[in-house]
Amino acid sequence: MPTVRYHARNSRSYPNSLVLRNADTSSLELFLKNKYISTTRARILAPCSSMMYLPLLLSTFLGVWITLCKSAPSVSFISNTQLDPNGIFFVSYDGVVNVNSFQLSGVLTYQNWQYAGWYTSSKTAMLARRQLPSGSWSTLQLPHQLSTSDSHNVIALGVSPSDGKIHVALDCHSTQMYYTSSEAGLATSGASWTASRFGAITNTLGNLNIGK
Repeated sequence: MPTVRYHARNSRSYPNSLVLRNADTSSLELFLKNKYISTTRARILAPCSSMMYLPLLLSTFLGVWITLCKSAPSVSFISNTQLDPNGIFFVSYDGVVNVNSFQLSGVLTYQNWQYAGWYTSSKTAMLARRQLPSGSWSTLQLPHQLSTSDSHNVIALGVSPSDGKIHVALDCHSTQMYYTSSEAGLATSGASWTASRFGAITNTLGNLNIGK
């Protein structure tokens, strides 16, 4: 805050020159009232504003921003892959269920494998897997169909590193959640990609009921 010096003519024996540090006009007025000083004239002798530092701050920020942009990693296009020419499409809540903005891990990469989950045009839940960097995709069909045309009911994938299981949560928007997981080690073993390697679709996570 600036230092502001005031000269005041008063009717008591207080100094005619008052220096207030880290103070603004409102605090000065309060100070004068508290001291019972009857001020008839006040003049700012050495005003100082923080606005004078604004160009310096902007220049510093711009320099840092340019440096970060120069050091940012580059991104280059490799290829497109179409997993399903007939994936389901509808718009609700200004979104689509297979590629929603908030969706977590609809496509998941773990070690040397990549996974994807989506719904077909018949609302069937699908999972796919390929080996990186350029392996072909294998698909399997889960025994579950999308329960409602709600774009929030996305598919989310995860892997638990401790046991190599693939976890699938799906078809939930303020309702019960549907869940399944694979046998241990499937995320890293490269074993055959079949639905039999996944458990039944349930509303429980271990002993925890994740239904309504």
